[in-house]
Amino acid sequence: MKKAGLIMLLAIAIAGCNAPSEKTEEQTMNKTDDGWVSLFDGKTLSGWHNYGKTTIGDAWKVADGAIYLDTTKKAGWQTAQGGDIVSAEEYE
Repeated sequence: MKKAGLIMLLAIAIAGCNAPSEKTEEQTMNKTDDGWVSLFDGKTLSGWHNYGKTTIGDAWKVADGAIYLDTTKKAGWQTAQGGDIVSAEEYE
């Protein structure tokens, strides 16, 4: 149940952040014709990092066009090399 909730929360966060806003030059490269900025390329974790860090934990993976947290390795009750992730850019 926790995994399904996390996936749903991540999907909502990505959808909510994927709105038109003022763009930097880098963001404009990922801009679609209708003005949206794609935060996820469906293949890599490029543009994402752990909160408060510059890199993303190894437990974060991409498969079948989705970002997911591999919870198989634990650090106490938490997932090892997991943690919260945020986009590299800020959006309104």
